[in-house]
Amino acid sequence: MSFLVEQEEFRTIEVESLGDVAAPDQDQHALGDARPVIKPVHPVEKSFDTPADSNKAMTQIRSVVGQLRTALPELSLVSIGVSVPGPTDAGRRKLLLAPHLGWRDVPVADALIENDPGSHNSGKGVTVIVENDAIAAAIYEARRLLRAPTTGAEDNFILVRAGTGIGVGLVLGGEVYRGSGTDRGLLGEFGHMTIVAGGDPCACGNRGCWEVYASAAGAASIYLGSGASARGRTPPRFIEIVARAGEGELRAQTTLARIGENLGIGISNVITGLGVSRVVISGRIVHGWMFIRKSLEEAVAQTMAGRLSNWSIEPGQPTGAGLGGAVEVAIDHYLTELARSMRAAA
Repeated sequence: MSFLVEQEEFRTIEVESLGDVAAPDQDQHALGDARPVIKPVHPVEKSFDTPADSNKAMTQIRSVVGQLRTALPELSLVSIGVSVPGPTDAGRRKLLLAPHLGWRDVPVADALIENDPGSHNSGKGVTVIVENDAIAAAIYEARRLLRAPTTGAEDNFILVRAGTGIGVGLVLGGEVYRGSGTDRGLLGEFGHMTIVAGGDPCACGNRGCWEVYASAAGAASIYLGSGASARGRTPPRFIEIVARAGEGELRAQTTLARIGENLGIGISNVITGLGVSRVVISGRIVHGWMFIRKSLEEAVAQTMAGRLSNWSIEPGQPTGAGLGGAVEVAIDHYLTELARSMRAAA
């Protein structure tokens, strides 16, 4: 399941539609060798506009889950993964803050397993894992890249997800790093690092945040400008700005070049801070890649990180990575628990 703030939409795909699970060979003992084989079936997907009230959103999600379970009575719901546009608690059960939705301390996991006795409307008794959408997207991209020829160095990369906001996921050795301790849910919130002191206000309450100047949503503000002529005008969607740039409009092309420059400034800071020089860009911003790439790379090249590291920046998936990552989270949890139970029974 995934919240898409930029489209004010919630998308859900049932983990139960993974299909049959075949046990590994009995002579395999290591966890890495004993991962069960999933036989996939066609997924079932639904979407709806995200309600402004978090309680109403949770109620609607439970209803949709119930509808999908009723439509697939031959399958069993085993795990639910939810990607959310903000940091989560260390236990991956609660959304701590979603600035663009105005939500705070939403107990997503508990809300989805609440149910009346005998009701079939939610995931009662099913494990729910709540994951930050940038980390979920990093998981998805890590799995996607594993299917391509790689070297050991390429197993380490930074995922920058830019849409309404900006989030960062860190992949080390092909696995997502989530931090440690009680504050690990805050890992990756680089979108709220200040790149312009005293700059424009951000939904988080700070001023001058990276995502204000380098996200797909930020492009609309740059395009309209800050003068009186911009007041009362409807901000264009990012995809509309990209389309105008493709038609040759100089204003749209200049807007995307500035987005690329601002994105590059932040990426160079992230490369320097994390010490990983391969970057994958994900989210709606990828739609404008042909207009963003040059200024982005130029901005990185002039920094210390750009001069000293063997850096690379590549586009990932513009859509679907958050939802795909939520599915991966649910699969990983299910397979880990299944492998643990197999070892205990051996």
